[in-house]
Amino acid sequence: MIHHNLNYATKNEILRRRVNSTTKSNATIHFKQLQAFFKTLPMWTSIMLQLIITFIVIIFTTCLLLNLFWKYHISKLSFIPSAPHFPWLGIAPYLHKKPHLMFQQILQYSKKYGNLYIVWFAHIPAIFSSTVEYSEAVLGSKDMLKKSTLYWPLLEWLGTGLLTSYGSKWKQRRRAITPTFHFTILNDFVEIFTRQAESLVSRFDLKCNTGKAIDIQFPVSLAVLDVICETAMGVKTNAQESSNSDYAKAVFSLNGHLQKRQWNPWLWPKFIYQLTQSGKNYYKDLKILHDYTVSVINKRIESRKAADATTSDVPQKKAFLDMLLDLYDKGEIDVEGIREEVDTFMFEGHDTTAAGLSWIIYLLGRYPKVQEKLHQEIDKIEERSGCFIDKLKECKYLEHVIKEGLRLHPPVALFARVLEQDTKIDGHIVPKGTEIGVFVKALHLNPKYWNEPEKFNPDRFGEDSFSKRNPYIYVPFSAGSRNCIGQKFAMLEEKIFLYHIMSKFRVESVQKECEVEESFEIIHRSTNGLWIKFFSR
Repeated sequence: MIHHNLNYATKNEILRRRVNSTTKSNATIHFKQLQAFFKTLPMWTSIMLQLIITFIVIIFTTCLLLNLFWKYHISKLSFIPSAPHFPWLGIAPYLHKKPHLMFQQILQYSKKYGNLYIVWFAHIPAIFSSTVEYSEAVLGSKDMLKKSTLYWPLLEWLGTGLLTSYGSKWKQRRRAITPTFHFTILNDFVEIFTRQAESLVSRFDLKCNTGKAIDIQFPVSLAVLDVICETAMGVKTNAQESSNSDYAKAVFSLNGHLQKRQWNPWLWPKFIYQLTQSGKNYYKDLKILHDYTVSVINKRIESRKAADATTSDVPQKKAFLDMLLDLYDKGEIDVEGIREEVDTFMFEGHDTTAAGLSWIIYLLGRYPKVQEKLHQEIDKIEERSGCFIDKLKECKYLEHVIKEGLRLHPPVALFARVLEQDTKIDGHIVPKGTEIGVFVKALHLNPKYWNEPEKFNPDRFGEDSFSKRNPYIYVPFSAGSRNCIGQKFAMLEEKIFLYHIMSKFRVESVQKECEVEESFEIIHRSTNGLWIKFFSR
């Protein structure tokens, strides 16, 4: 039996060797036949075929390696659930194309996956979080200062100003620019805020008591654009008087282009994007904005050189640009740096403030009892003597209304960083290179931190419990060392605008919350408008 088994094994081995020998022989024959085939072809045809075959082999090998890398990358984040995605295209094939449906989709993921999940942007993993553990770890960190690559579409417009820079450049700029936002300096802007607020009120007054609703987003944006141009650059654009200026139109259209490109990886390469109609419009608008900013800077530099401090060429109330030019005179910033910071301030101080103010007016129109309480406070303040700015400081409920509006509708719905090293967060190691986004909208609606989170309740900001809260559950202006440098500017502006509007009008919102199409663009706004009726008080 043993001898029989040995013979059987020997036969199998002989057979295996013959098969291997035959296979090798066949492979050799096929290779020689392929060589002979190439020799029969014309030289250029032979070269082209060999290049095509080589290219196919390289593509196949690359795809194989990329797939292995993809699986390895995913395995390092296996402790967090992922939103639907496709290898190397990420979430893009699954996203709704309409901005408001996309917003609802991302918001639903926060409920479905427990406030922590991964969204893949092409091959880049981005953790979306609405938990205070991640909010505090990301925003409160002194080391996690590098902005996410999700901000890259802004680089062509803003360069590396305060919003997008990091490291030594960001620290140097932050130290230099912070004093320009001191509250005593901001008081110089009160006259501008008040003048533009009164101009906006006069436009609303034309629609008052007509029974017709208007979309307030556009007129509010025009008013805030006038404010930001005058405070940032020291120039009057008169956007409320003439909304057809090239600069105003370019500002309004640019965000839509940026949002479309940000969520579609196939538009990321510049050579492809600039061939699309959206890309062509974007670069046209971008040139208008850059040319205008640089023109204003150069004119102001020349006027400062030619004029004495007592002449009317240099305004008594300095604009943000003048403060930057003071740094320029000291050699602390160059013209390109000034352009970056002015454009950054224009971006951060225009659409964000306009969106926040529009949402607050809408909410007041939906909650008449809150509106009535605000009217009562304003009426009592009006009866008191004293300067306007002192009376404004006494409007505590007005401040609570604004804060609650920014909780429900934060103008910037997502703050994101990229990890430059492996980092332990909430008991897990998050690998280097991972993007982490604090989903502000979902954080502000998390029932773990807020009672009746969907309800517009300004009184919650006057409660003792709120003052004792973890500061990282409420972050409309971000938090930590990279918090919004202009938040005091924005709060003062919104207080003045809202004070003037609500002292004059009673407002009524036409749309229910479910009818408003909230969008997930770079700035959080409604794609189908915020329609308001105005009535005299």
